[in-house]
Amino acid sequence: MFVTMRMVLLLAVYAALFLGIPILISVYVYRDAKAREMPAALWAVVAALCPAFIGLVIYLLARTGRSALRCPGCGGPVQESFALCPRCGAPLKDRCQKCGFALERDWTVCPSCGQPIPEEGRQAAPPVRRGDRGLTWMLAVVIAIPVLLLAVVLLSLVSFQGVADGGTSMMGVDAISASDLREGSAVAQWVAQCDETGDDGIYALASVYQDGEETVSAYWLYLKNVDGLVNHYSQQEGSLFSDSALVVDLTPDVSAPPAYLVYVETRGGQSWDSILVTMDGETLDCTVTESGERLTYEGQAYPYLAS
Repeated sequence: MFVTMRMVLLLAVYAALFLGIPILISVYVYRDAKAREMPAALWAVVAALCPAFIGLVIYLLARTGRSALRCPGCGGPVQESFALCPRCGAPLKDRCQKCGFALERDWTVCPSCGQPIPEEGRQAAPPVRRGDRGLTWMLAVVIAIPVLLLAVVLLSLVSFQGVADGGTSMMGVDAISASDLREGSAVAQWVAQCDETGDDGIYALASVYQDGEETVSAYWLYLKNVDGLVNHYSQQEGSLFSDSALVVDLTPDVSAPPAYLVYVETRGGQSWDSILVTMDGETLDCTVTESGERLTYEGQAYPYLAS
């Protein structure tokens, strides 16, 4: 479960960074260019394909001379200097009653003839400036995504594989042969299958279950013709970029039994994502099988072996 969540989170972050930002910029540029009667598709492709934000910067510079003003009547794009909308003919500026000069909204005197401009004489509806909230939202998202990525990287440096109150206890049993297993037990059947279908190597049978309020992670290791004996066990806590793992370290030893089993159990902590078997600092191949049964030592081995 933890592996899947981490993979999904990482894929989402990288997709947002490498795909989401170019798509977001492309959509904004397309809509804005279309509203300004610029070649929208061409500018959208340029903005999306140029590295970093170069395409967006080029577009913002290129659109400087293209007005974002709209006619209040038909909604068509107009320029600030237009006295009339070229599409519907709606008056965008009042005219001086004396000389007919086009007037701006904040003028009180005609600059052409000096005629005072009465407020009650104003009838034209000024152009409507198209809001550019899309740019604000896009820049906010573009800034937020790298910040999120940085937060994810920092989170990856902190282990989130917690340990329950009371810590985690671990126990292991070495050098148990297949004959020491209860006849017909789940582990005995699994060992038989490994002997029939598997090559020499390391096999693991995993079982995770709840024992009251404790989480128990039980692993049976079957070492088939492996020249190594169990040295110690350790716990590798997981982070965003690494799995939590139960690590079983082997010491090279040619006198190791040709086939023996090791039982490792942890209690009190969360379940582990995987099990790693190492020797001389190198990770060995291990075939892991998940079991839905409670693979306790007492339930799989004969009682006289329990100590």
